[in-house]
Amino acid sequence: RRVLFRSVSQSRYAPGEMDLQILKVLLDNLFLAGQLDGFEKTLVVAIQEAEQLDNQIVLSDLILISAQFDYLQGRYIYAKEKLEAVIKNKSQLIDKIGLTKAYVELAKLEKSLYNTNISDDHNEKALAIAKECDYHNLQAEILNNMAISKKEKKLIDEAILLYDESLMIANKVGDKTGISKILFNKANILKEKNRLDEAEKMYKQSLDILRTLGDKRRIAIYIVTGKQIGRAH
Repeated sequence: RRVLFRSVSQSRYAPGEMDLQILKVLLDNLFLAGQLDGFEKTLVVAIQEAEQLDNQIVLSDLILISAQFDYLQGRYIYAKEKLEAVIKNKSQLIDKIGLTKAYVELAKLEKSLYNTNISDDHNEKALAIAKECDYHNLQAEILNNMAISKKEKKLIDEAILLYDESLMIANKVGDKTGISKILFNKANILKEKNRLDEAEKMYKQSLDILRTLGDKRRIAIYIVTGKQIGRAH
């Protein structure tokens, strides 16, 4: 197995130089533009730059991005190897927000591999760190993910409670995208319980937020789902 990180004791903890920061911005822009070939090539260059600078924090951030990309491409074995390395490195660096994000991503991956109990364990670890450090946005995301897992296990009432907690936190921090996603997910579960009036209201609230944000792709998805209850539009 390839060694992804040097020992933390050898790291200078150097801040990212300007060219490295520019590469990170470029990565975001290339991914959002759907230029995946350019994204992948730029990611390799950025990782090499971080290794050369011995910037372990930025390097582990980039390896996390690489793992996320591998996951999206269905390269689960590579993604898992990288995420496990990131978790080890972030723990050594005491980078708790990076550690939380890595656990969240590993939980998603294990869920995709139908390792539900392992996924739940990673989410619990992520939530504990997020609560300890007051990472409210991550708390809302993790609780939403845990609610989805409860729903899949037919633990509907527990799922609703988790959605409510997640929504409360997302509202507190003003995370509009998160609020829309949670409302959409909770509407689905209410529809299954035949609470159609409440489901319709939440679908419409979710759509209104997305229209404000201009998220056309998700609007299309939500409209199709809303029509399944014969009301939201």
